[in-house]
Amino acid sequence: MKGKIGGKGYKQVEIVFSKIFAPNRSKHNAKLKAIQNGAVIKSDIAKSTEIYSYKVLKYYSKVALDLYNFAKAGFGIKSIELLTNEIVSEFLKDKIESGVSKGSLNAYSSAIGKLEVALNKYREGNAFDFSAAIKEAKASFKCDKSKHINRGFTNPENVINNMKCENNKLVAGLQLEYGLRVQEAGYIKLDKQLHGNTLSVRGKGGYNIKKELSAGYVEKLKELADENNLFKVEYRTYLNDIKQAAEVVNETYSGSHSFRYNFAQNMYKELVTNQKMTDKAACLRVSREMGHHREDITRHYLC
Repeated sequence: MKGKIGGKGYKQVEIVFSKIFAPNRSKHNAKLKAIQNGAVIKSDIAKSTEIYSYKVLKYYSKVALDLYNFAKAGFGIKSIELLTNEIVSEFLKDKIESGVSKGSLNAYSSAIGKLEVALNKYREGNAFDFSAAIKEAKASFKCDKSKHINRGFTNPENVINNMKCENNKLVAGLQLEYGLRVQEAGYIKLDKQLHGNTLSVRGKGGYNIKKELSAGYVEKLKELADENNLFKVEYRTYLNDIKQAAEVVNETYSGSHSFRYNFAQNMYKELVTNQKMTDKAACLRVSREMGHHREDITRHYLC
């Protein structure tokens, strides 16, 4: 991380955005200039303009800090200059899972787009481009259940069995069996998070989630952890492993979230069919197990 911006997350965000905060300049004139210079579509204009109001700066800074904290907790990064398309994509997918509206998703995307501009202005040579992640998130967003795509695997165990890396297989298993997000399952400090068979993770919104792991998962975590008792996977490598395994068994690849879809669907079926829970109670239980707190979010997965 040599040479990268460091320090507290909020301070990093403040420093980076200071490069494009221009409260005394005209937004209207800046847009006209961008258009005169060849900008046509809205995203091109946004990349050619700055931030002109304290209200917008406050919101964009809040989103950027949220993204930074997400990346730090799930991927171990300590500099906002280490953000990647993969992390942004996972962050936006997580927002979609939580049930955000289309308008909210667009607002998040605008903030991240402006963060891209700020990062590129912050240091000469920076070439951040989050447009692919933003485009993917918007394309996959479905607010109507009847149009929503089931991203679960038909046979998730078969996919896992055909993954090549043992660490990746373990993360996939934790997602499938316990509903963990990839950042929760793929970065575990055993001495701090694993007590006996109980795994503690900090979920979305800072909520602590506890999972009682089987003896087999505990043994495997200890076996694959490094000398510092840290178990981790590289996110891009993890996704590539899932993708190649899905291709081998002729499954549709939709990223790591597929295993959480399978977890939600399997648990809901167990609760309703075998434990005779009501639909609403089962949805709320599944939601909590996945680190959410509203029963309607579960329906995102039950398509």
